[in-house]
Amino acid sequence: MKLENVRPAWRARGSALDERVRSTCLNCTVSVVLVIGIFWSIRLARADYDSAQSDPSIVARACQLAPGSANYWLRASALREIDQPDDPAVDGGVARALELNPRYTEAWMARALRDEAHGRFAEAERDYLRAARSDRMYKPAWALANFYLRRENTEEFWFYARKCLEVVEPRKLEPASYDPAPVFDLAWRVTQDAGEIRRKLLPQRHFILVDYLEYLGQRNLVDAGVDVAMDLARDADSNDNLDLLNFCERLINLGRDKRAMELWNAMANRGTVRSERLDPERGRSLTNADLKRPFERLGFDWRLPQADGVLQNHFPDTGEVRFEFSGDQPEGVLVLYQSIPVVAGGAYRLSFRYRTPGMDHADGLAWQVWDYAGERTVPVTGQLTAHQEWVQGEARFTLPVPLSIVRLGLFYQRASGSTRIHGAAAFSGFSLQLENKEAAL
Repeated sequence: MKLENVRPAWRARGSALDERVRSTCLNCTVSVVLVIGIFWSIRLARADYDSAQSDPSIVARACQLAPGSANYWLRASALREIDQPDDPAVDGGVARALELNPRYTEAWMARALRDEAHGRFAEAERDYLRAARSDRMYKPAWALANFYLRRENTEEFWFYARKCLEVVEPRKLEPASYDPAPVFDLAWRVTQDAGEIRRKLLPQRHFILVDYLEYLGQRNLVDAGVDVAMDLARDADSNDNLDLLNFCERLINLGRDKRAMELWNAMANRGTVRSERLDPERGRSLTNADLKRPFERLGFDWRLPQADGVLQNHFPDTGEVRFEFSGDQPEGVLVLYQSIPVVAGGAYRLSFRYRTPGMDHADGLAWQVWDYAGERTVPVTGQLTAHQEWVQGEARFTLPVPLSIVRLGLFYQRASGSTRIHGAAAFSGFSLQLENKEAAL
């Protein structure tokens, strides 16, 4: 065999050997990397588990397992502070967290709280401000607003309280948003001047004004709320209707009928509620009298309160409201009413068309008027009788002084000696006329 034929074979066997060696080395390297990766994965998983415990010593072990985690150091410090607030390790843990992450907002605020608790107010202010520079969102601004409130620095308080409201998002975006009510609470602790609060606290953000109106309504701060509601009503945003109607309802319930009427008329002027303007002095007290519009069911419009044993239907296309009495309804039940502003001492006539198909008698079905507190009723004349076809009906009442807002409603009260009514009662074409402004005087 020639030598030149042996050498290529030898070289081929050498190349194959080198390839096997390289492959073996690569496999060993990969195995080592995998083992190290598994080790660190287990170590970090154990650290993460330990960090979630409530025992400070266990959380301290998490810091040893993962010494580069600022979160673990801060949590260990917070847990130690609960039982040993003066332990130097508390400050040490916060300091270590800030060394690892100088932009760690929670750690800056934790140190600021520690400073403030120990009377180091200048240092606390510095740390709160450092947190605010790192994070321009809600929490640092909220912390600073509270800090300056405690320090009675109202100028800085207003600045950071307003900043809180400049960064919050609408609550419909929850859970990524904050409820602004606590900020409003702080402002009302500083001053009872509603005008000052609006000037200094509220940014030009529409949804903040809506939230503020809800806040004022819930706390019966209606005098402050009326101005807010009127501003919202002038914007003519139909998305605000429910909030405005709820506030209007609150005004009615509190007997603030004039302010409620102003708000209703503002909404009517802008078309956010399809209603006539109210003007009781000119006899304009009843809205949606032709029943051609869906009921708002709040404010000054018809309501259909839940009534057991009575099926209630409103048909806007025909301008009719109909009630089906099962015969098993309670002995007394309210099926329809509207809050109406009136002239104190005025004499009124309510006219309408009605029919009662399927009823053999309508005893006990009548119109009633009562003051908004429900403590006294106003005598009403006019009787409903059973009629299969449409007929004209009327009811009259005279208001005592000083009633300026009442409820006008259709009520059933079983008449003594009669059976409960059974069948339908339908009404349409209402009209309320002021016949005499001073009948009761």
